[in-house]
Amino acid sequence: MNILVVDGSELIRTRLAERIRNVAGVSTVVTAECIRQGLSFLRSGLFDLAFLELHLPDGTSSPIVGVIKQTSKSLQVAIYSNDADEVNRRLCQKAGADWFFDKSLEFEQILHLTATLAASRVGGAVATGQSETVNPTDSQRSERTEV
Repeated sequence: MNILVVDGSELIRTRLAERIRNVAGVSTVVTAECIRQGLSFLRSGLFDLAFLELHLPDGTSSPIVGVIKQTSKSLQVAIYSNDADEVNRRLCQKAGADWFFDKSLEFEQILHLTATLAASRVGGAVATGQSETVNPTDSQRSERTEV
């Protein structure tokens, strides 16, 4: 399973990517710090799941969910934020996000979602082996939170 993490905070982006990398069945984790960089990676069509922080340095991620979904219909999108009020949840749902997480309260659910999706991709069997984390700045529905 190939995953993209887009977050403007290097600390959160790195922490989330490292935690996801340790989930069985995850092959690759690519990180981006802004919408522009995230969209550039998503155009490759190689991702199964994208985690987007709602508020990024170059804008809000909810408006681009529709564009992402049109480009890659199989890509699943989860948005997370500390600004997790009902207005933002509904906005993201309307935009097409598959999940919305409160970053401060539901961080572990992000990891649980990743593990559930990765396990379902390998026919329910848990995969073994190490995955790789790619940080491009260094180089050039089981249990789900309803939106």
